[in-house]
Amino acid sequence: MFAFNEHAYKAYLKAGYREEGRLRDAIWDKTQYADDILMSILEDEWKESHNSDTQS
Repeated sequence: MFAFNEHAYKAYLKAGYREEGRLRDAIWDKTQYADDILMSILEDEWKESHNSDTQS
């Protein structure tokens, strides 16, 4: 996911993903460089997030 896509970044965070890394200035967006953000979620984190959603 790229740093200029703020909506995607917020959606990933809301889904329980965490930022694991950032490749600075990794891509050229026709006018400027942007970071490539590496996101991940572990299986137990996903299950915990999913269970809390269904119990509400």
